Amino acid sequence: MTTAGVVLCGGHSSRFGAPKALAPLLGKPAAAHLLDAMTRADLRPVVAVTGEGGAPAEALRALGYSLVIDDTPLRPSGASGPLCGVVAALGELECPVVFWPVDCPVPPPALLVELAAGSGAVSVEGNPLCARLEPAHLPEALAMLSQGRTGVRDLLVQLGASTLAKARVNAHDPHALHTCCFNTPQELHAAEERVRATRALER
Repeated sequence: MTTAGVVLCGGHSSRFGAPKALAPLLGKPAAAHLLDAMTRADLRPVVAVTGEGGAPAEALRALGYSLVIDDTPLRPSGASGPLCGVVAALGELECPVVFWPVDCPVPPPALLVELAAGSGAVSVEGNPLCARLEPAHLPEALAMLSQGRTGVRDLLVQLGASTLAKARVNAHDPHALHTCCFNTPQELHAAEERVRATRALER
């Protein structure tokens, strides 16, 4: 069975001031880096989830993404937050899904492969939005939304999700690029410098 890759792009980017999916990192948008990593990890389809206030759908299509629009009727009225994007994707896809947030744009493809190879609900320690979930988890996610709970971390706890072993994460990502994330322009600049330095070491 194939595993899909889903990039969560629906946040309002209030601290960044513009859609983080389109933030330039080493000459191309953050979302383009993730599309490349997921494609190299043989995740398919690679889908971006966005919605009102998130990254523009047409810009994501132009990068080569398939889209899921987070306006699904599965979402309870008034609910917002990253769990809504997870629900939208699980409601559209019929295979396991590796989720990744667009503001952590440079995970090594090998780490994505490791995550995809898991069973059931699996997460990467430190960021609950970096996780593998399955369509069978949709009812529990919907139940949480109906209770006004919108955190993905709570869903992972409820599902009894396993965590990728640190040794496996370090083997695939010795420079911890999966933790290279940004919420502000200053953090984007720092992330860019970190990626540049890491790639220089790897040459």
